[in-house]
Amino acid sequence: MKYTIIGAGATGSCIGGYLARAGYDVCLSARGEALEAIKNRGLTLSGTRHGDFSVNPRVLESGGRAEKPDVVFVCVKAYSLDEAFPAIRRICAEDTVVIPVLNGIGIDKRIREAVQDARIIPGCLYINARVVSPGHVRQSGRVFRLICDNGAGLGIGETMLSIAAELRNAGIDVLLSDDIHRDQFRKFMFVSALSATQIYFDRPTGAIQREGEERDFFVGLTNELGLIAERLGYAFPVDMTEDGKKRVDAMPPGNTTSLYSDLIQGKKTEFYEQIIVPIEMGRELSVETPYYCMVAKKMGCMN
Repeated sequence: MKYTIIGAGATGSCIGGYLARAGYDVCLSARGEALEAIKNRGLTLSGTRHGDFSVNPRVLESGGRAEKPDVVFVCVKAYSLDEAFPAIRRICAEDTVVIPVLNGIGIDKRIREAVQDARIIPGCLYINARVVSPGHVRQSGRVFRLICDNGAGLGIGETMLSIAAELRNAGIDVLLSDDIHRDQFRKFMFVSALSATQIYFDRPTGAIQREGEERDFFVGLTNELGLIAERLGYAFPVDMTEDGKKRVDAMPPGNTTSLYSDLIQGKKTEFYEQIIVPIEMGRELSVETPYYCMVAKKMGCMN
């Protein structure tokens, strides 16, 4: 199959790099320094399941035209999604499978409303990776897991099995889900609560690994999201509070989420999508969110 990756940041570069290494037809849609670096020197990934390697995928300037791909991965930040819509519409055909892997709630709905001529398959991705420099991404740890809808509702179950097989062949773990919105919310519960705790205390993950105020705060945030999940009808196979603590404890103490990292570097962030959205959902579903409100107030987003 032909793949196009919209957004050549850490996540998009890892997906594209793994696929290119396995010999698949991949085009990265990029801009600025990333575009020039990959075009002139190729893409370098370090610390991966395959060790360090470089590949030379095709690269397309954001907004340019490319051959119609079979699969499009949308890997931009949530705050840049609206800007990506013209590119998605331009390269998609009716049978193109579009898999967004952004952090946030309701992403697939936004894309579906903006892009009618495509098959939108909701997904979420577990990976820890950072851009070292333009065209160079470092993956930390060996986790690289994609969970996405199984396609049954759109009648493309066999197509999704084929896509999953190619991704696995490239070295990416894939799970085809029968309740992707539940699985997306499960990831959101962890990432959002971890980001909010790091922001509130201005400390990396190590502070949450010890018994104390930071860990209690993380648990409070997780419990608030758990109540929202109950209102939405999501049932998880594990206790999400205990699961969250275990996952925190398994991380390097210096780990920082992309939201917290972007914030301390003065970059544009997904603060609204990860911190304010839970507050808004709580209001709609009659769930109190005092911990999330404390984070919003600290950042000057609430009185």
